[in-house]
Amino acid sequence: MVRVAVGTEASPWSPGGLVEGRGFTLVELLVVLSIIAILAALVMPRSGPDSCERLRSVGQIVVADLTYARGLAIAHGSTYRVRFLTDENRYIIEHHNPARPELDRLPRSPFRATDDPPDQQIVDLDRLPVADGSVRVVAVFRVGRTQQPVEWVEFGPLGEPTPGEETQIWLRAGVGSEAKYLPIRIDPVTGLAEALEVTGQPPWQWTRQTSSILYDRSSFGGPSGDRP
Repeated sequence: MVRVAVGTEASPWSPGGLVEGRGFTLVELLVVLSIIAILAALVMPRSGPDSCERLRSVGQIVVADLTYARGLAIAHGSTYRVRFLTDENRYIIEHHNPARPELDRLPRSPFRATDDPPDQQIVDLDRLPVADGSVRVVAVFRVGRTQQPVEWVEFGPLGEPTPGEETQIWLRAGVGSEAKYLPIRIDPVTGLAEALEVTGQPPWQWTRQTSSILYDRSSFGGPSGDRP
């Protein structure tokens, strides 16, 4: 396991008076960075935050988890997957490489529920305090010559998405004409995730495609939210 030295301290018993401080593994650093990003997302106005604020905060958490999964893939030289269950409004981080079963057990994390299986980190959007039960993941698809619906995002040993196509995850807050959406984009080359701008357009309008997007129909708020 690679360790990164974080400092040295003086010691009269070592040559040159210096001794290396304890290093952190890359996985430990990933966990710390993930904690910082998620805690930052939880810092929001407590009195009546609007749907856009909720979307941005939840989007920041999703981006942090995607970055964490990508970092695990790089640190271990393996493949990790984030699997989205739109009907349950949750996603699951897991190792996905049958040739490396020793990596199936995920690192310890303060954000894993006590009842999570050892090989999964389950993130339930309905249980996020910042979401207040009003933010849903409604669409996951790859952007290529056609919009291909998918249920997972996978990162290879170099952090690249597999296959190498742009993937978008769409979040929604509100219903009907009041609904707001936040697309999260995963770069097709680097695998880096970023939250784009909040929009009032649902994913099938925003992408100009109407026939091939995976989404949870019930979450769009009834007849006024149905696809044309």
